Amino acid sequence: MKSPDPKVTESLQTSCQILSHLAGQYQVDIQQMKALGIKWLAKRVKSWYKGTESQLRIFLQTLLYFGVDPEYDAGSVAGADSVTEVLERAGSLAYAAMDFMCASRKQAWDIQADYTPDVYEHCIEELAHQIKHIERELHLISLSGETDYILSRLGDGE
Repeated sequence: MKSPDPKVTESLQTSCQILSHLAGQYQVDIQQMKALGIKWLAKRVKSWYKGTESQLRIFLQTLLYFGVDPEYDAGSVAGADSVTEVLERAGSLAYAAMDFMCASRKQAWDIQADYTPDVYEHCIEELAHQIKHIERELHLISLSGETDYILSRLGDGE
């Protein structure tokens, strides 16, 4: 099937780029949390990674369905010096992704109300889920500081 509009294809390509960058950063964050001995938070980040990768595969399938080869640059990733920095960066990336997906969903809907806006809607739902958890962890850190946050959560898993 052919894409209803080149703008839709461009947004899908950009969505793949955004999601692959987010997933790549989550991969680094998982390993960094494990190295710091914060395995319970690494498990949480791993669930965000899996959700992001799942959404990325859907966007790739949509591009291929339209007969378009995926072409994007995943971007660079970085480490962090603290749990707060990891979570703040994750929140920033997830919010930016959500903003783009919301705008792209509207654009796709305005062009043609086919299944493409639904692809964005499901991605938005996944990002909202991630943001909720990121904000919760940041709130817990703000209540007692990062050290007490980590100490209080050590019993949450290994």
